[in-house]
Amino acid sequence: MTILEDSDSLCFWEEQNIICYVYKKPVLDLEMAKLAMSSRLRVTNNSPCVLLTDLTNVKSTTKEARAYYIANNTKDLVKAVALITPSILTKIMATFFINFDKPGIPVKMFTSREKAIEWLKELNLLSLPVNYI
Repeated sequence: MTILEDSDSLCFWEEQNIICYVYKKPVLDLEMAKLAMSSRLRVTNNSPCVLLTDLTNVKSTTKEARAYYIANNTKDLVKAVALITPSILTKIMATFFINFDKPGIPVKMFTSREKAIEWLKELNLLSLPVNYI
């Protein structure tokens, strides 16, 4: 595991050619969404990637944050997303996002990081070149 960026709000790391990140704050609002997006683009140097997003600490997501992610969904740069959703609350939020906001890329929820990584590997999207800073 290689730490790519760490702050009081987010931590990004690379694991098995997967870009992983965890939100450290309980509210995923527009500011946090913009920070996550800019950090992801920076750590990947705008290269295609698959993502593992850990929502363990997130207790709520604003409508503005969801709209921002959908409006800025760069399908050419994000090939798939595995969401770590260990609680019922985060599962409900993630299900709402997947079913109503229609991200247009493979997105699946997991309670285990290991199973999420396994699924991303099975998609066979990891052979994409990744150019880290």
